[in-house]
Amino acid sequence: MTTNYRASSAVTVSLASLASSTALTVGRCSASVANGTNKDDFVLPTLRSRTGGTAPTAGTVLEVWAFAQRADTTWPELFTAAYSGSDGGFTISSRDVLFAGAVLIGTYTFDATTGRDFVVRGRELAQCFGAVPQNFAFFIVQNSGQALDSTGGNHVLTINPGNYT
Repeated sequence: MTTNYRASSAVTVSLASLASSTALTVGRCSASVANGTNKDDFVLPTLRSRTGGTAPTAGTVLEVWAFAQRADTTWPELFTAAYSGSDGGFTISSRDVLFAGAVLIGTYTFDATTGRDFVVRGRELAQCFGAVPQNFAFFIVQNSGQALDSTGGNHVLTINPGNYT
């Protein structure tokens, strides 16, 4: 078996100045990613980000969640009412609802360093869902006590997809 990687691509999600959410319920959803044409066997997500200009609270976290359409047309209940498939702010009613509709794929634990660059290497999506979904997206939330850095280019979510032959 040969592993065939395709070029990495950025996922549209605006994380500049992402506000802190004490309860980890207010964050941002990415634009949806389609896998219907390429039918990738694996997708490896990676988030590169930066803390804001004021020291975050040590021990707080940033979380990256993945969610997928069911039956190719319906997003999980948590996202059905308000998620449009586009990059945008998103509020969930409770963490219990989040656990029922999405998969936690990566976390970063903050220290008290201002302006720190960090990387979250997410879990491979086929391992999370049983196969890479035809359509999927990401939800990112953080509770550092500070907004993330305000420069858009300091926050990039990429996926590295591929197939086995």
